[in-house]
Amino acid sequence: DENGLAVQLSFDIDSVMTDKVKMELKRSDSINVYSIFDIQNEASISIEGEVNKPGKYKWAKNITLKDILLTAGGATEAGDVKNIEIARRIDNVNLNTLNHLQTEIISVNLGDSLSNEDITLKPFDVINVRQKPSLSLTRAC
Repeated sequence: DENGLAVQLSFDIDSVMTDKVKMELKRSDSINVYSIFDIQNEASISIEGEVNKPGKYKWAKNITLKDILLTAGGATEAGDVKNIEIARRIDNVNLNTLNHLQTEIISVNLGDSLSNEDITLKPFDVINVRQKPSLSLTRAC
């Protein structure tokens, strides 16, 4: 500005390059061009509750619940693999509707040895392995 203080301006590079917009640069002006990859959130999956290594893990295409459970060191002794919940973002939510849902809860049972149930995870899924109900009753007594 006129007082020599730094000012940050945003502009469309394509408009400047095609002469649709004129940008006059002055001495000591600088331009920073950021990649879209610099501002995107890295896709991850969180796992919490009764697992040996809870935390945030990098998402990969076709990663499944069983894969991330194994990566997190498996369920603890208190963990109930019959009672796992996945909180998932709902894509393309209409924010104009009253009481709109932004997440869905998916219940998964990995404890049935006859079932091959598994689920492919999506970016930003949050997995919660619940505590075995029988264990919480014995601790309370």
